[in-house]
Amino acid sequence: MKIKCAIFDFDGTLFDSMYVWDRAGEDYLRSLGKEPGPSVREDMRTMSLSQCAAYFKREYALPFSEEEIADGINRTVEKHYFYDVLPKPGVAAFLEELRERGVRMCIATATDRYQVEAALKRCGLDRYFDAVFTCSEVGAGKDKPDIFRAAMAHFGADRRSTVVFEDALHAVMTARADGFPVAVVYDASERDREEIHRLADVYIPDYMHLEDFRAFARGAEHDKKRCVIVGGADIGRASFIRKLLREDDFVVYCDSGLKHMAALEAEPNLIVGDFDSIENPCLPVETIVLSREKDDTDTYFAAKEGVKRGFCDFLLLGVTGGRMDHTLGNISILLYLESLGKTARIADDWSDMEIVSKRPVRVGNEYAFFSLLNITGQAEGITVRGAKYPLENGTITCEYQYGISNETLPGQNAEISVRQGKLLLVKVRPQDG
Repeated sequence: MKIKCAIFDFDGTLFDSMYVWDRAGEDYLRSLGKEPGPSVREDMRTMSLSQCAAYFKREYALPFSEEEIADGINRTVEKHYFYDVLPKPGVAAFLEELRERGVRMCIATATDRYQVEAALKRCGLDRYFDAVFTCSEVGAGKDKPDIFRAAMAHFGADRRSTVVFEDALHAVMTARADGFPVAVVYDASERDREEIHRLADVYIPDYMHLEDFRAFARGAEHDKKRCVIVGGADIGRASFIRKLLREDDFVVYCDSGLKHMAALEAEPNLIVGDFDSIENPCLPVETIVLSREKDDTDTYFAAKEGVKRGFCDFLLLGVTGGRMDHTLGNISILLYLESLGKTARIADDWSDMEIVSKRPVRVGNEYAFFSLLNITGQAEGITVRGAKYPLENGTITCEYQYGISNETLPGQNAEISVRQGKLLLVKVRPQDG
């Protein structure tokens, strides 16, 4: 992965301007002789301007069109964008650094375009951005991924090479759930700092202290691609599994996993094993011969070796089925890799498996079913949306596994998040797929 594109939020991420919106709704309502309710400020945090207008019209019975209400709110705040708001310290130097590295940049914001463009031009930052995307123009707030997808499509990029810069919890959760790496920028107005920090791929305390981001960027640019570990369990649908492989994968065969080499049409970059179930083929490839008396299985050793070599993304094949003890042991490798902040999944003939913990996960309609299994004790604060069997703030224990065989609703993605604990997500592909 190389960072090619950056999508920046505006208020609170690039500019110290959240104060503009903290009182905007309240000031607008009071200008009309309406006393705002106690939750107005919090309600507005996740809304686009058009959503705010609809909310005010409905909740306060305003005798104006939604367009007129949006214009009124804009008039309440626009002077700040034209004359007052300033970039966070160090922003200009950071944007120049990204530009020198060839990173293309755009803005995705709930603030209206003319206000953003006025502030950018006044502060001399407009030259860094290819485009501005607003929630109102896209037609959805940041509780949905539409604006991030529109920005990515503008670049002709993919999620692996696009980083989203955000400061608000709901936007961070949306971007993460849709598969975007997220750089979280500290903002004093954000209340959910601990949760935001936990969800971030990288955290930026301010633009004067970018050591962690630079390390993250170096790791992204020099990432040794994906590590694919092939075990010795049966692979019945080799033609399907073969399609999961990429040309630049680093492929590790574990002991009898070598029997799959011809079917997968993938040459090994590394072979590991104690060769108790297959003879060492002595291929002209780096081979690590292990003792037969050891704590690690061959597959677990391969995962540790992948971590040692700097891989951040792992795909395990041929590691389920047959002996249940080996299957459960291999599933624990997902927990090991997740604990190190790595991305990992197991794929077999009919399913994909991954861990859900710190980061929200989405399940698409390409899967027939999905199941959530507790494998670490107790998981709390489980939320499942967009599914046939939704769940809000649920708990699943190892003693009562009721999260089996859920289904994504037609035309939607199921969204899964866990506040505390870890779950194994098993996504089952259609039997005729």
